[in-house]
Amino acid sequence: MPFLTSVEEIAAELAYWLIYHGYKEIACIYGCSMGGAVVTRFLADDRVKVRNAVIDGGITPYQLPWIATRFIAVRDFLMIYMGKLGGLKLLEKAFSTDEYSDEDLKYVDKVLKFMSPRTIWRTFESCNNYRMPDQIHTGCGHIEYWYAAAEEKDRAWDIDYIRKNFPQTEFRKFEDVGHGGLAALKPEVLAAEIERLIRG
Repeated sequence: MPFLTSVEEIAAELAYWLIYHGYKEIACIYGCSMGGAVVTRFLADDRVKVRNAVIDGGITPYQLPWIATRFIAVRDFLMIYMGKLGGLKLLEKAFSTDEYSDEDLKYVDKVLKFMSPRTIWRTFESCNNYRMPDQIHTGCGHIEYWYAAAEEKDRAWDIDYIRKNFPQTEFRKFEDVGHGGLAALKPEVLAAEIERLIRG
C-alpha cells in the first residue's frame, strides 16, 4: 500500500516528535500556505502547549459539497501541472504578484520537475480537504493569521473559518507581497515579527 502524507499526519507526527524529545511547550509555531494548514490542525489537536502561533496565508478545509471540492482540486492540479510542463514562461505569469528573480523562478521550475503528478495531486487533495475535529479547542495563548493585501479576496473563506473556529485570533495584513511572499522575499521582516511574538 503506498504511503500517503496528509496535513493531519504531518501535524500528528510533529506533535509526536516534540513530545518524544521532551518539548511539552514551545514559544512559537509558524506555517505558511500548506504549512499554515498544518499549524491549524496542530493547534486543534492541542497535544503540545503553544504560546504563540502564526498561520501565514494558511489554507483551511473547504466547506463545500464533495463534488465542488473535486472540481477545485482538478483546477489547482492542472494549474501547477501546466506550470511544470510549461517551464519558466508560465511560471513568470503564475508568480507575477511578487518580484521573484530569474534565479528564484529557475529554482521553482527545478523543484516542479522533480514532483510527480501524484505528488502534485496529493498536495492539493490533502491541503484543501483535511479533516478537523468536530469540537475545536486550543490552549494556544496567542494566534495571528497573516495574509497579503494582494490575496485578501482569495483568503476570505480562510479568514472566516479561522475567525469562527479560533475566535481569539488577531489578523494582520501585509502590503507589497503576494501569497507566501513574506517568507520568500522579506525574510528579515518575517524574522522580526516572529521575534516580536516570542519576546511578547
